Amino acid sequence: MGFSLAIDTAEISDRLSHLAQLVTEANDEALIRSALNDVGHIQQWIDNCKVALTRKLQVLATTTPRIQPQQVLASAANISRIDAFREVTRAKTLGAFPQLEQAFEQGRIGSAHIDAVARATHQLTEDEKAKLASRSEWLNNVATHATPDNFARAVKSEVARIHADGGVTRLERQRRDAQRKSVLDAVRDDFRELNVRLGADDQRKLDEYFTAVREMELRIQKSGASGQPKVPANASIPKGIPESYAEHLRLLADLMVLAFQTDTTRVATFVLANEGSNRSYPFIGVRDGHHSISHHGHDPVKLSKIQDINVFHATHFAYLLERLKSVKEGDGNLLDHSMIVYGSGNGDGDRHNHDDLPIILAGKGCGTIRQGRHVVYPKETPLNNLWVSMLNRMDIRDVQLGDSTGELKKLS
Repeated sequence: MGFSLAIDTAEISDRLSHLAQLVTEANDEALIRSALNDVGHIQQWIDNCKVALTRKLQVLATTTPRIQPQQVLASAANISRIDAFREVTRAKTLGAFPQLEQAFEQGRIGSAHIDAVARATHQLTEDEKAKLASRSEWLNNVATHATPDNFARAVKSEVARIHADGGVTRLERQRRDAQRKSVLDAVRDDFRELNVRLGADDQRKLDEYFTAVREMELRIQKSGASGQPKVPANASIPKGIPESYAEHLRLLADLMVLAFQTDTTRVATFVLANEGSNRSYPFIGVRDGHHSISHHGHDPVKLSKIQDINVFHATHFAYLLERLKSVKEGDGNLLDHSMIVYGSGNGDGDRHNHDDLPIILAGKGCGTIRQGRHVVYPKETPLNNLWVSMLNRMDIRDVQLGDSTGELKKLS
């Protein structure tokens, strides 16, 4: 039973001493917040200790039948049976995914990540869990770089992929891909019949739609979405297509533009990276993890690397705007008739502050937004006021979101 848990005992000891002092002396909001922060860290440590001990108890129970982990926990730890059941579920989840267990032992993930896996996999059969465990290198990487909520969504996606792949032979997949090769082929006759009845402007617009869809299909096909490449024996097929992150971002941007152009949707979100992502950007000379260097401590080298990443992201945002601007629509273009928000929920990654946010609002909102300006709003202006202002421009009125206090002024 070699299971252990990497614990920084010095840090826990310091936090306990600090907390004991603050409980006595705290008399303002800042000190109380600091004390509660210590409570959170200590509680996470306690939760992780429970998981580690329960895992040991569960392993011991396999050789000593009289030991019932759930009953031992409920009595020894003085917790309810429901809480004991949760701890046993965590321990079983670790046992089902060895590399996840290793990441937990090393202190790289916590009990919240394990709960995310447990929720996403509780309905899987043992065979399906084994299949997911065989992909646990992916599981481990995601767990290390994602918040528990984002991790839960990623695990659910992987579970859905396992279900989608289940029972589909290679021949069946080839037939399915052939049927889906082009959505345009299915409507070609209708297109020709409609085209002869349209005026010149409408014919041009319809041709733009078809050209954009065809180009997108070719790019997706080229990226490897259809068919299975031949790989050498004992080699694994890399996850994520296309391989180039920059090309992937552009492909997603083009899909978004096409969705707006064809009125498939009028609302979309585009996440460049998960919050807390520790992605590195070696292709622009930044090999450090993004999240790690965001805690820059005013180090000029780290600040320079953060700037390079910001420029990379902003360049792709500019690409999206140029693509929207290139699509003619009515008396203007698609960008004129859109509202595109780009920004972050943190003003400074080092301080984790949620004020003075870097927000860009692009597009004219059908003439309701005046562009080309830098507008500074009073401190404590809720970001939700921007969302309310945008909803009002979509004829969704008399709404309140969170701490919103009304519309933003100075937009038009």
